[in-house]
Amino acid sequence: MKNSTWDRRARSASTRKPAAARYAEENDAPRTRTRTFGEAGVLTSNKGLVVRVGDAEFQVTIVRSR
Repeated sequence: MKNSTWDRRARSASTRKPAAARYAEENDAPRTRTRTFGEAGVLTSNKGLVVRVGDAEFQVTIVRSR
């Protein structure tokens, strides 16, 4: 029994690099990395993300507004 196109695509997608990594390589853009505050070891009780783009680092705090 032949594998369907869907099966082949799903298998292929699971072994490929993330879209952001592929974009960075194809367009000579800096690599990005995103981690939660907890994963990055940020000492705060806030929820948020640490986003690195090349050598720059950004901290994005997530606050519930409603």
